[in-house]
Amino acid sequence: MTRIGENSTATDRVFFLRNRNDGSDSMLIIPSSMRMDLANRTVVLDCAVLHLPTAPLPGPFSSALIEYRDIWVDEATFQLWKYVLPAYIERCRTWEHLDSCEYVSSAKIPLSVENNKRFLCTCGNGQFPAGFTDVPHWNILSQHAVRAAISPAFWAPYGDEQYRAGGCGRCGILRRRMGPNCFFAVDAKQ
Repeated sequence: MTRIGENSTATDRVFFLRNRNDGSDSMLIIPSSMRMDLANRTVVLDCAVLHLPTAPLPGPFSSALIEYRDIWVDEATFQLWKYVLPAYIERCRTWEHLDSCEYVSSAKIPLSVENNKRFLCTCGNGQFPAGFTDVPHWNILSQHAVRAAISPAFWAPYGDEQYRAGGCGRCGILRRRMGPNCFFAVDAKQ
């Protein structure tokens, strides 16, 4: 059985997501595998996420990561990642939050979206199944990383301007204007 990315090199097996405005704030995304999410009819990237709020890489990480791929994003995109990663982490969580969880003590998720500030709790750090990845020096990296299931973001029709309450489910035209004659009407009686 061939897995997605099986023939990839070490260069594209570790991704370094960096804030273009402040290159010192970054996070590592270390993919393990692509998995099917049958309930939502999509795929997820089963991966480890490691926030590195300072540059250059701290001691053990610089020797562990010889090759990686940089992904530079703007400030708004980097903040968006800080907002969505806690949800991606929760969707595949197999561990319990500790009584000393930073989310509880700060009463916010994420902890912060400011540059170079921690935004994830540490309750799940190092909680990975055996054989999660074969990235070199995984034993060093895993103690500071948390598992996440990153999925594609999908467009929601009700967030678009075309959608209007009482409109056709396909073309968006108001039923009171078209009446029951709308060709695309889901239910002409409504």
